[in-house]
Amino acid sequence: MIIVALLSLPFVVVLARKPVLRRLALRNATRRPRETALVVLGSLLGTAIMTGSFVVGDTFNSSIRRMAYEQLGPVDEIVSANGLAAAPMLHSRLANLHDPNVDGTLALAVTSASAATTTTP
Repeated sequence: MIIVALLSLPFVVVLARKPVLRRLALRNATRRPRETALVVLGSLLGTAIMTGSFVVGDTFNSSIRRMAYEQLGPVDEIVSANGLAAAPMLHSRLANLHDPNVDGTLALAVTSASAATTTTP
């Protein structure tokens, strides 16, 4: 609620200090009530669609994570190394791990990259 009030504050200041803008806005809204209703309903519909997509996206991501934990079980320990050069050494050390309390190991390589195109459309 505080965020909405802070974001609305500049508009309230403009309405209070600029009577011409206030008069134009109110005159337009009273002259064309159907268009005003369409603008308000369109804004409400757009907000509802965006909120729904965020909810669905969060739910989808959460269900995928939950499914991974249900199928694979909890992760007890994470061993990581910086750089791809350290990966073979780390993998060889963990390959000889034989413990009845360890179900297995999973090797992952994670990197970030950027992509660009060299052709023009």
